[in-house]
Amino acid sequence: MRSYQQLAVICLLMFITPFALLAQNKKVFTGPAPDWLVPHSIDSTRKPDAKNISDGAYILLQEDQKNVEKHIVYEHIIRQIVSETGIQNGSEISVDFDPAYEKLVFHHIIVRRDGKSINQLQSTAPKLLQQEQELSRFIYSGTYTAYYILEDIRKGDQIDYAYSIEGRNPVFPDKIDQTTYLLTFEPIVNYYRCLLIHPARHIQMKSFYQAALPKTKAWKEYTCYEWTSVPQMQSETRDFVPSWYTWYPKVQLNEYGNWREIAQWGLQISTVPAPGPGISRKIEQLKQLAKGDKEKYLLQALRFVQDDIRYMGIELGENSHKPNSPEKVLQQRFGDCKDKSLLLCSLLQAAGISASMAYVSTDMKGKVADLLPTPFAFNHVITAVSLNHKTYWLDATATMQRGTLETFCEPDYQLALIIHDSTTQLTPIIQRTHGKLVVKEIFTLPDLSQHTGELKVETACYREEADDLRNNLAAESQQDKDKTYLDYYRGLYGSMRIKDSMRVADNPDSNIMRVYEHYEIENIWKRDTITGKLQFTSMAQFITDALPEVKEDRHVPLRLRYPYDLDYTIVIRTPGEWPLNLEPLDIVTNSYRMQFIPEKTDNEIRLHYILQTLKDHVPVNEIPQYIKDSRKFTDYANMNLKARSDSQKDPGKQPNWLTIFLAFVFAGLIAFLAIAAYKRSLPTVETQEPPIAIGGGLAILAIALVCSPITDLTMIIRSGIFRYDIWVETPLKTTVNNVSSIQLMLVVELFLNILFLGYSVLLAVLFFHRRDTFPLALATYYVLLAIYLYADRHLANMLFKEKALPDMFGTDSVLWPLVKMAIWIPYLKISGRARATFVIPYPTGRVSD
Repeated sequence: MRSYQQLAVICLLMFITPFALLAQNKKVFTGPAPDWLVPHSIDSTRKPDAKNISDGAYILLQEDQKNVEKHIVYEHIIRQIVSETGIQNGSEISVDFDPAYEKLVFHHIIVRRDGKSINQLQSTAPKLLQQEQELSRFIYSGTYTAYYILEDIRKGDQIDYAYSIEGRNPVFPDKIDQTTYLLTFEPIVNYYRCLLIHPARHIQMKSFYQAALPKTKAWKEYTCYEWTSVPQMQSETRDFVPSWYTWYPKVQLNEYGNWREIAQWGLQISTVPAPGPGISRKIEQLKQLAKGDKEKYLLQALRFVQDDIRYMGIELGENSHKPNSPEKVLQQRFGDCKDKSLLLCSLLQAAGISASMAYVSTDMKGKVADLLPTPFAFNHVITAVSLNHKTYWLDATATMQRGTLETFCEPDYQLALIIHDSTTQLTPIIQRTHGKLVVKEIFTLPDLSQHTGELKVETACYREEADDLRNNLAAESQQDKDKTYLDYYRGLYGSMRIKDSMRVADNPDSNIMRVYEHYEIENIWKRDTITGKLQFTSMAQFITDALPEVKEDRHVPLRLRYPYDLDYTIVIRTPGEWPLNLEPLDIVTNSYRMQFIPEKTDNEIRLHYILQTLKDHVPVNEIPQYIKDSRKFTDYANMNLKARSDSQKDPGKQPNWLTIFLAFVFAGLIAFLAIAAYKRSLPTVETQEPPIAIGGGLAILAIALVCSPITDLTMIIRSGIFRYDIWVETPLKTTVNNVSSIQLMLVVELFLNILFLGYSVLLAVLFFHRRDTFPLALATYYVLLAIYLYADRHLANMLFKEKALPDMFGTDSVLWPLVKMAIWIPYLKISGRARATFVIPYPTGRVSD
């Protein structure tokens, strides 16, 4: 009896000891610094460049020393506050640790001010907070954050603190496995980092992105690997970067010789146990349903684990990498990726199906091969299954996955480490199938007299695209689905309403989902704010969303959604036959395919787009070509169909009444100036003979002067300057962004045209009245006209996108007024008849000054 009591006590102690240790470590300790620290010197007088200081503080000292043999990390920070902003941003100390296997010990917290040291370690109590930043991803890690909120911090203070974290996760072997990142985004004046490792260990090192390898020296019984400087990198936003691409310099040190060692470690912590009672019952149930069909058994087991075991990770201590037993996962009905994968392996192996866990990296993907072998290369677990001489890669965390084994899509993880005794290296994941998205949007345009059009959308999702859609729709009510899809198209086409509720047709056996939508679009004919014309614009938003815009000076790869296979068709049913002048496009590179096929029948326009990504990124050297191709392709994404007959409502060819009003004002002003000019006479030197009648060569000039006002008036009217669309469209053809300035220039040109029209009328009046001022007025007219034509032509070539080549013999050529002036002015001066004709002063006899 006594022995049973002793056994019970021992079992109770074994049960409560881990929880007691956890409770004991769930606090912050204080104590002296370790005695194994490597001494180093710092320059406290150094200061960073002021332009590099942000948030009002900088790091005077960043010291990281890690004793790998004792599993202790020592951190020593000295922060210099330089402004009021630094008081706000730099007066707190926070340290993350896992009390399940780590112990946090603070050594000192000192505030230095005016040569004095203020000890705040004893006066400031830490606050322990359990942040659980990954809880939104249904992962509970048990990590705590210790906060010290320092009091009475002032500008110019130095905050000096040091702490150690003791312990390691027992799930990992006692092997060196360190990755040191050598960069900072804030100025660090003094930097020291070292790793203390026993010299008997066989260490491998690998540098990434020009990272400096450490210097080595002996210290006590250790080999010290140390760095004494770290580069500061400018923080920059790098959009659309592949998940596997990193530009951070780092050095990897570890003892693992090959990937087989990682697989053996994984096998030790993930061995499939003998089925418990719950697992046994589930296996029997699945076998009865499958009736000897292994593929059917596999699919039922997979869907049970995917859909009935919810995703939730309790990753405390060694359970960060060690899965819970399948029996426990089955009972609690939740688990993370490794829990669900081990459960699936347990169910499949019991039916004689070869199944193993497989480690993958959703971020690094195939780039894990560049790393030294390490358990930290992976962040996800899937299942490798062999059946009928084929290998299938199954993700037990995927939900609502349907179809058959043959239609399953391999995940784009590229490489996997199969946790099996025979594994010696990484295994490629070859993609044989992928999803496809087929979208067809059918627009029915009404007559211009009507306002409401229709939009029908037919979407077909195949394989993994169907899985994603099925999973998304399962989380929404019918009302929410309708609203989500309606809001999407409202953002493109404005006011619209649902005509028929969204309908979903799911074929789980073939894994195809179809969605049908039907909308009415109000005011489908939109008036262009620039031209004022009615038009309909179709928008292939799927295309523009899939092709990110990047700058030409980009020097990092561009992430592409991969795999992605989009077949997108826009059908526009028009109220009559509509012209379509578009060329097809077909672009194929190593990274993508872009195809555009326009088609037209009597009353239907069909715009067919195909976009396929051939890998997950565009390399840097192909970025310039991608920019050209994507711009060319997306130019077809928004298609404008302008109204062909809209004379009653379209103001495009309607008169611009403001311009007509200005023309009358200008005409009145110029008439006033012309009357004033008519009343002026040349100075009378002597008594003139009576004028003779117009004749001889002057008859030819008379014809030209009569025709000139008629020609000028005709050209003004035919120029369209009194039409609304001219005033709107002309600025669009220029290189000037300021529309108002171009329209002001049009006003000036209108004034000058009316000015020359009025001048030509004045010349005709002066000529037939044989006024003495006619020869001077004609010469002045030719000079001013030549200057105007020259300036107008050069200004047009500067402003307009399409340059006009000068026509030396055109009606607007500067050559003609110069030729006319060269003929008629000398004739008026030399010809006796001309000099005897234009001698009549203004009747009042008033002479000019």
